[in-house]
Amino acid sequence: MEEIKGHPHLNPKVKLKKDITRNFIMNTFLIGKKSINKNKSKGFTLIELLVVIAIIGLLSSIVLVSLNSVRAKARDARRKSDLRQISLALELYYDANSHYPVGSGSGDGVPGNEWRTFIQGGCNNSVFNALTSSGFMPTVPEDPSAPTYRYFYEADGDQGYWLGSHLENTSDPNYTTFNFTGCTPFTAHYVIER
Repeated sequence: MEEIKGHPHLNPKVKLKKDITRNFIMNTFLIGKKSINKNKSKGFTLIELLVVIAIIGLLSSIVLVSLNSVRAKARDARRKSDLRQISLALELYYDANSHYPVGSGSGDGVPGNEWRTFIQGGCNNSVFNALTSSGFMPTVPEDPSAPTYRYFYEADGDQGYWLGSHLENTSDPNYTTFNFTGCTPFTAHYVIER
């Protein structure tokens, strides 16, 4: 082949040198990088896995804390609802009998003055048995955290009463402190009074 004068880029020898140089560079650097990347491209490092596990643990602990708060509020809502249902049954009993149910004993030692009981356990359940046997309630509800907490009833003679319950959420707008005495002292945080 002969060289074309004035056009070195068309010279076959120059073109051959460029091809050899280009192939050498490609083979040396690019193939080497491909082989290094093949070994490293799949999988995670131990540190990456530990960071992901730590983030998941942190998020799950935040969710559990907020979930416990929601559960406590739900138990408190059920307590309030249960006491309103018991109060309604007591009002129905009063309409039928012209007095609220009074138990067989007194909380302060004066017979007939007042009577205190836990609902579903405690001193005496005759008051709540009267509500169910008269058909004013099918069953008397129990605190969602029973036996740790219970509902409390105190009759004031036969013309008034107090119903009380524990509340877990101290920031509840109805949160109060009312001390029941009698056979088993009890501090209520939610009270219905008639």
